[in-house]
Formats: sequence, C-alpha cells, structure tokens
Amino acid sequence: MIPLFRKRQKEDETSPFFLENGGALLEELMASFGGRYENPIRTFSLKELLGATKDFTEKVFLGDSGCMFRGSLGEKQIFVKRFCEYEAISPHVFRGPIRDITVSSQMSHVKNILKLRGCCLELKFPALVYECSATQLLADLLYYPDDEKLLSWKSRMQIAKGIANAITYLHNAFATPIVYRNLKPSTVILDKDGTPKLFDFSLSVKLPPGKSQVEDVVMGTWGFVDPEHLESGIVTEKTDVYSMGVLLLVLLTGKEAMCKNHGGEKVDIVDYVKYYIDKNQSNNILDPRIWTEGNVMQDKQFQAFLDLAMMCTQTKAPNRPDMIQVAKELCKIENCANHGQH
Repeated sequence: MIPLFRKRQKEDETSPFFLENGGALLEELMASFGGRYENPIRTFSLKELLGATKDFTEKVFLGDSGCMFRGSLGEKQIFVKRFCEYEAISPHVFRGPIRDITVSSQMSHVKNILKLRGCCLELKFPALVYECSATQLLADLLYYPDDEKLLSWKSRMQIAKGIANAITYLHNAFATPIVYRNLKPSTVILDKDGTPKLFDFSLSVKLPPGKSQVEDVVMGTWGFVDPEHLESGIVTEKTDVYSMGVLLLVLLTGKEAMCKNHGGEKVDIVDYVKYYIDKNQSNNILDPRIWTEGNVMQDKQFQAFLDLAMMCTQTKAPNRPDMIQVAKELCKIENCANHGQH
C-alpha cells in the first residue's frame, strides 16, 4: 500500500528506524482511512535527501516542532522538514510525524495545502518532503515585515479565505472530521502568488466515528488554544474555529496572539480586542499598515471581519459558527468589496 520511490539499496534497509516508522505509518493510515486512501506515499532514502539538501545545510526556517531545509531533486526544488529529536519519546510525540505524513498525503491535491511529495522513514522521526512552491511564512510577513512585502488588506482577506477553506475541507471531506489543532501564522506559508498553504498536521486529531468530540492531551500554541480544550482536553471541530478566530484577529491587528495591552501587560489578543470594542474604539485595533489604504467599502469589510472573528472566539463552543459558515462568510465579506468597486 506504500509503494517505494525506488528499489531500496541493502544499506538503506538496515536503518534501525525504517521498519518501526513504516509499520507505524501503515497502522496510522489504516486507522485513519481504513485502507481507502487515494494518494500513495512515496518514500525517499536518507542518502537521497542528504544529497538533495547538501547534508541539510540550507535552513529555510525553524518551526516549533522542527526545521525546514531547501534542496533539489533533479530539476525540482523541494523542502525537507526534519522534526526535533527528543531523548525521551512518548507515544504522543512519536505519533506526531507519523500523523503529519498520514494527513498531509491525503490533502496534497487541495489548493491551500503545502503539497507533500513523500517522506523518509530512516530517521528517528520521519522527514517530510514537500514541493518547494512556497516562499515565506505568514508569521514573518506579519511580525517581521519588509517594507517591500507588506501585506495589503486584499492579501489578508485571501489568506483568511484560503485557510478557512483548508480547515473546512479537513472537517468535511473525510468519513469523520479531522481537527487540525495547530493553526497559527507559523504553519501558514505563502507561494509566489500570495496563495496561503497550510502545513504541519502533527497535532491533528481524527474524531471517532459517530462522535462529535474526543478527549486528548492539551496541545497547541498559547493564545490560539481553545479555552474549552485548555480546561477539559476535549477536542471538537469548534476547537479549530476558535483558533481561526484568533488568526483573523492577528490578520486584522498585525499583533501576535499574546500581545501587550494599553497598560503594557501581556494578554491574549481576544482580551486585547475586547477592551477596545467595549470602549467603542474598534478602529484602534486595526493594523495601521492597512488602515491607511482604507475607503468606505473597506471600512465595512473591517467591521464584518472583526464581527466574524469575535463570533469564532466565543468562550463557549456552541456559540461559535461551524467552519463551513466561517468560510462562506469570508467569501461574502470579500465579495462586498468586489461589488463595491463596480
């Protein structure tokens, strides 16, 4: 079920991790998709990746769970993601890379997902090989902007819509929903046309058949984590909706999920925004880099965007919209500007 990229050399087969990782991957695929997965997973040897990346020398960026390296296979550019290697490995940590490969491989045809080309099973934690179609992390563009690469309001709208579509697909395209649980600017990368690509499914959770929730170890990034998940460990589709709402606020304000309030204290962005809404000073939260380009129609968009973000970040999960509703509303908000320009 997992065809190899090429006939493996004898020395590759002796890797102490190859059989263990391969077995775990097959088990995860069967558990997640029951053998009915559409996209076979190519495997690359460690020797191939060492050659392609020049011994992992060109580090593109460092993430929370590992590093991304640039390389080339033949005439094609690639990214190779290597996970951090821990001394003590809990089953949960070990499953992260395996789950990342499993979910990524079944999402590679989706426009707003970074396309997986295959994996290498010969390392302690498997490495992922992606198409090198993307150029820069959303986090870098928001928090460490280059004057020549400032994100316009139109770009931010497209990013929000694209990521909402990707999460909606996760929730609706499979037999049971997959909750992403890792949404933040550092898991979104933009291609040369500004199209957002989601990656890193290592924290994702598949809901049990016929169930709307599952209990799991609390995981995620502070500020983006659903408060109900934080308190109870319960994971639902609304867990992603909360994180999506935080991402909308980050796009709107240009601030990090944990930011300083008017008094200089560090608070989560939801409380930061609520303070200004309560004082009827919503305009004060907008990123000045996009506010200067505003017009009447954009002002209406800003307000609708803010309203949607606050709906998504309601403390109680039942009060939040479904992800498909979020995606539809973002389309309406975007079309509001398009119609206003004609």
